[in-house]
Amino acid sequence: MKYSYSEETLSVLKNAGWTYGRQIDANQIIQTIREKEFPLLKPAINFLTEYGELKMKFNDKKSKSPSDFNFDFSKAMDIVVVEGISDYIPRIGCQELCSIGTAYNDYVILMMDERGIVYGCYERFFAKMGDSGEECIENIVMDLAIHEIQ
Repeated sequence: MKYSYSEETLSVLKNAGWTYGRQIDANQIIQTIREKEFPLLKPAINFLTEYGELKMKFNDKKSKSPSDFNFDFSKAMDIVVVEGISDYIPRIGCQELCSIGTAYNDYVILMMDERGIVYGCYERFFAKMGDSGEECIENIVMDLAIHEIQ
């Protein structure tokens, strides 16, 4: 099912090279996830097959300054190690998390759980970014509510 993006979000995605039905090699994604020792989560693989390696630029609505987010999953997996995310898992009741990208000039690591929900973390900050990768994209670009998790 196609996600219905706002015109602004759709423009940001298209400027990054995304189109509906975009596909990159799932085998490369799986190989990278295995090499980095993250869990192979079907929702993360499916999402990254369409959005992986995209780098999006947008103007942050609050600060009015340029910002970005990306789904350079290999880079994100280098920033946070599997052991480093174990502290977050009990806070959300999931089994596993897989890094899928970064946001806000690489300050926030984006992670997806086995249900497809996306979370963002930065030091002690931890928030739900969206119920799906697509909703996370919309929430970041449009500066919609994200929900901090204590």
